[in-house]
Amino acid sequence: MELYVRNLPPDLDEKNFQSLFGAIGPIQKASLVFDRKTGESRGIGYVTYKNPKDAYRAMQELAGMKLGDHPLRIKPSQLTHQNAQKRKR
Repeated sequence: MELYVRNLPPDLDEKNFQSLFGAIGPIQKASLVFDRKTGESRGIGYVTYKNPKDAYRAMQELAGMKLGDHPLRIKPSQLTHQNAQKRKR
């Protein structure tokens, strides 16, 4: 199950992002999104867990957790993909 994570601090690197979410359970993939022109973090990332139960646990345990002054916002990424499709119509 893939999660969409937003409100990440701009100085968070991929290693720490992976460590944070990997502490919940085994992940298949974890990546941050960077601006193509500036190379700066856009404050969002995606995490895919091997076990959907770990994804739900991550949403429960990490949503709202503060990294610096930034409370994490987490939801299943399928919802964000569906909303993007609706906006295109």
